[in-house]
Amino acid sequence: MTADEIAIVQALSRCSFTPGTAVKRFIRTTADRDTSKPMTEKGRAFLWKIAWSYRRQLSKDMVELARQNSGEVGLNGATK
Repeated sequence: MTADEIAIVQALSRCSFTPGTAVKRFIRTTADRDTSKPMTEKGRAFLWKIAWSYRRQLSKDMVELARQNSGEVGLNGATK
């Protein structure tokens, strides 16, 4: 995982998610994984979509990081 991915996972792990959803499960398992191993492209894309979708619960610097890496596309498509 890159430094940006580690930072956004740590920030997202403090967010509130709907109980029992794939998003919550993904963030929890990603936060617990070995950070020396790289993420898959699909996993990386899903992570940044989550980050953009939950940007209102993140700090300003994490929102900017999400903007740069997500292309401003969230879980439900483009959300500007």
